[in-house]
Amino acid sequence: MVKVSILDLKVMVVSQRDKMRELYSIHGCNDEAIISQYVVAEKQGEVTRKSNKYNLLMRNMRLDY
Repeated sequence: MVKVSILDLKVMVVSQRDKMRELYSIHGCNDEAIISQYVVAEKQGEVTRKSNKYNLLMRNMRLDY
């Protein structure tokens, strides 16, 4: 087992649009999977929220992290 420090990990930051396109290509029209994976990406610093232009809200969704 290799021990890796969080400081050794380099996360590539992508645009919101690119991340959503990637997730859509993986999950298709599965909105729950796309949203939950997007939340994970934000928490891991892969994507930063620059705007909420469409004022999208997560409703009735349980995220287990």
